[in-house]
Amino acid sequence: MERIGLVVNLNREGAEETTQDLIDWLKRRDVCVWVEEDVARVINRMDVGCNTTDLSKKVDLIVALGGDGTLLRVVRLLKGKDLPILGVNLGSLGFITEIKREELYGVLQNILSGQYELEERMPLEARVVRDGEEIVSFCALNDVVITSIPRVITMDVSINEEYVGTYISDGMIVATPTGSTGYSLSAGGPIVNPLTEVLILTPICPHALAIRPMVISKSEYVCIILRSSPEGTILTADGQQRYTIIKGDKILVSKASFMVKLIKSTHRSFYEVLRERLKWEGHFK
Repeated sequence: MERIGLVVNLNREGAEETTQDLIDWLKRRDVCVWVEEDVARVINRMDVGCNTTDLSKKVDLIVALGGDGTLLRVVRLLKGKDLPILGVNLGSLGFITEIKREELYGVLQNILSGQYELEERMPLEARVVRDGEEIVSFCALNDVVITSIPRVITMDVSINEEYVGTYISDGMIVATPTGSTGYSLSAGGPIVNPLTEVLILTPICPHALAIRPMVISKSEYVCIILRSSPEGTILTADGQQRYTIIKGDKILVSKASFMVKLIKSTHRSFYEVLRERLKWEGHFK
């Protein structure tokens, strides 16, 4: 890796100092470093500043310094470009950003030496069709969510054009395995190993007890038609992109045509992260 880009959440404690130190550390190792212009301006390092839209064209790897939200933003910025991402959590341990601040330089040294592993994660593509015409599309690594809280929504749900049922609920989450530990889990969805490739349908507070989360194949797609939707019904992709949807809209969600490449932590497994984040050790250790 000779060219590395940094995407930083400056709202995290110590983010400016960590970014400065990381730039100097990489430059001492003859690595070309680029940082988004807004960040470069704040830390007074315009020598490494780069327009956000050009960042992915200049680098071999992007380091996301912040938390899970920062990494999700990087996925959105890449727009399917085949670049690996290293997620570093500057706060508490994240589900996607598994690398802790104190582990950063050891991990990067291994990367520069070519000693690293990649994990491929499945993202989603969501398309909104109105009056027979696709009007907008989104990519999401975690989930696509339809909500109109506190009003209920009536939705016809189909899989591969086969009608499954009509849901009356506060909304619907279509999650990836990576996103299974996020909003979907809070709404009662299953925990799914992020290396699997499936779609998870999790209704939000359904008005019928028989309606339960479903897991479907990566080769299938979900079609949701809004039969009634209060004013303010929105589609959200990864909690970062929002779009207002209306009665009659058709939302099509499927596996995206590309995979997201994350540099794997050698320090902990997915199950260790679960145990730590969800406090599964109990009171006997």
